[in-house]
Amino acid sequence: MKKITRTIKHFPQALREIKRLLNDPELTQPYYPDQPRKSRLAMKADLIGWWLRHQEVNEFYYYYGLDRASGVNADDYLAY
Repeated sequence: MKKITRTIKHFPQALREIKRLLNDPELTQPYYPDQPRKSRLAMKADLIGWWLRHQEVNEFYYYYGLDRASGVNADDYLAY
């Protein structure tokens, strides 16, 4: 029950950080520019899912190549 309360309490802040990750031109540079990318909605869903599992915003989302449309599985990466 304590984890659920903490999750609900910190969710608005996490959404602000995710929005920053999706909208900041410097942060959204793809690490693999030659490969097709996911839609913004899919990237947002990935980032929210990561936060729900690990209680942290994945600042390395683009560096890991998780924005690519295929060939990457977020489960292959560890949270910090």
